[in-house]
Amino acid sequence: MSTSTTSTVRLNATRSAQVAKQLRIALEDSTLVRAARAELRVTPEDLAALESVMSGWSPALTSTLATLSPDEIARARSAVTRAVTIGKRQSHSSRAEIVNQVAEAKEQLAQALSQAHRRIDTASAESTAQAVVASGQQLGYRVTRRREGCTTAIDMRRDHEIVLAVVRGGTIALDHAGLADATCLRRHSELFDEIGSRGVELVEVGRDDHRDDSGGQLIRAAVGDHPELLGDPGAFALSAARQIEHTSPQPEAWNYTTEAELEGPRIQA
Repeated sequence: MSTSTTSTVRLNATRSAQVAKQLRIALEDSTLVRAARAELRVTPEDLAALESVMSGWSPALTSTLATLSPDEIARARSAVTRAVTIGKRQSHSSRAEIVNQVAEAKEQLAQALSQAHRRIDTASAESTAQAVVASGQQLGYRVTRRREGCTTAIDMRRDHEIVLAVVRGGTIALDHAGLADATCLRRHSELFDEIGSRGVELVEVGRDDHRDDSGGQLIRAAVGDHPELLGDPGAFALSAARQIEHTSPQPEAWNYTTEAELEGPRIQA
């Protein structure tokens, strides 16, 4: 019986700390960025409201943005300063000019926060992919990895068995091919456990015991009309990454915490 699964990801404290160290931020800083994004979304396009939001930012958040999105936060501060200047000479400025400048300032702040979150996401996804690669190698698979945009596809092979793993937006999809009996379920479980032992817990949110030794929907989509791709692990992995990258919604930032399940849209597998 062959199977495919979709799982969300939770990084443990050790792996999360490694990501934070790589980014030169504190472990809890990602939570500050996420909270600031949520606050900004509900902040009205009002100059006083924007100033209030920024004045309430902690030194830790300010430092994190300076580290992860220095250009974007500089542009945001300039936009807010321009809005303040226009607001002070309100009698000489049209209402439309003030509204437009405040909207620009809010958009620039949103871009700065989004860029910081993307940096965290990218580093977290890279750490996850590294854990999958190391796990496959530990279990005796020949591993090939390719990336397209924010999607990483990992081809793992052993004898007639093929495992395709796709990491994207806080989600991992796994699909098996080449096994016609219950061995697949055992191998799938072994891979889950090995990845988990490396600080990346997979929380299963979808399963398809497709019973097709040629693979499930994820593998079939990567092959498409080119069955020869299965003979080239690198080309096959790249095709899988491209197919998911260009057909799935752009992933939102996913939580970088050890306490809560990482959020992100599921791969359309």
